[in-house]
Amino acid sequence: MSDIGHWYRCHVMPNKAAFVSVARRLLGDSDAAQDVVQDVLADLISDDRWKVIPEPRMYIFRSIYNRCISHLRRLKVVPMYSLSERDDHPFADDAPDPLQILESKDKMAKVRRAIDTLPPRIKVVFALRTIESLSIQEISERLGTNETLIRRQVKRGRVLLRQALRAQGVDAGEVAAGASSSAETTK
Repeated sequence: MSDIGHWYRCHVMPNKAAFVSVARRLLGDSDAAQDVVQDVLADLISDDRWKVIPEPRMYIFRSIYNRCISHLRRLKVVPMYSLSERDDHPFADDAPDPLQILESKDKMAKVRRAIDTLPPRIKVVFALRTIESLSIQEISERLGTNETLIRRQVKRGRVLLRQALRAQGVDAGEVAAGASSSAETTK
């Protein structure tokens, strides 16, 4: 019998089930565990290193552990995408970040304060038109007034709201542009 055969029978055969068991626990996959153990043993006997290892069992366990860690690291590699591909990627997150949410909530609070400064009648008409999305005719019927008066009150409400927002340092155009996303964010 050759020296390598004797070495294999003494140090590998009695421990092979334990080697595979350790690899299986680390990887969670029997086939991958078998492959790792086989690769470690093949590397070890492919040259004369096996002759000079003082503790073959411990050396093989450590080699299996290291190979399993390398295998797991390779599985965790994240694919890189160019910025142009990011928008098309199925995992792209269009949700607002925490800063955007905070800014939206701050703007909405300023809009609410500005609405609170409107005269009571204009506030009611403004709310029915912009918040409840009622038509001029529907508001007129609900409040029992003519449509021309409702149009004037809606227009006056918008002017007063813009002025109140400017006084708070808010650009009314910016609020109008972000109104739909702000409403979704603050729900």
